[in-house]
Amino acid sequence: MDESGSVRDWFCVSIKPKQIRLNLTFASKRFFCAVIMCDVSDPEGPSFLVEPPSHVDFSNNTGVKLDCMANGVPQPTVEWLQTDGSRVTTFQRLRHVLANGTLILSPFRAEDYVQDVHATTYKCMASSSIGVILTRDIRIRAATSSKPTNNLEFKTGNVYGHKCDVTVDHIGVMRVEINQTEPGYCVVQ
Repeated sequence: MDESGSVRDWFCVSIKPKQIRLNLTFASKRFFCAVIMCDVSDPEGPSFLVEPPSHVDFSNNTGVKLDCMANGVPQPTVEWLQTDGSRVTTFQRLRHVLANGTLILSPFRAEDYVQDVHATTYKCMASSSIGVILTRDIRIRAATSSKPTNNLEFKTGNVYGHKCDVTVDHIGVMRVEINQTEPGYCVVQ
């Protein structure tokens, strides 16, 4: 403060990598210097740290967890996209999108199969003010298994044909058990 009661101040800021130096000089001939350390990292576009595989086959009994993580300055936001470019959202109890970039397809009953959830293509997107990146297509395919609703019984030695409809989306392992219930008779399960 000078004799008139007013304060005159000047300040100088010099920027060095990872450091800001602030010098303040007052008219009262006092000198004040403050060194403020802060992160002034150069902006860096998003890059993937973890990407899911391009093909994921899973069982309705197990479900699957798909991780997608990205880094950058500023920190990018990670989202999942459907084939039409729309954002993937949580869907009933079948699909969950977590804030950390993980997509979870929960175990489900065969009758709860939804093609747009369980046999589709997703992409992971990382975006920030610096840029946007996308993973390659991630093809998801769920195989469903269920117990037979009835047993087939036939006499040994006879030929029996049974048609099974299996779609591409449901290709998996088909297990057939043949048990002899009594001499001359078999049960297919």
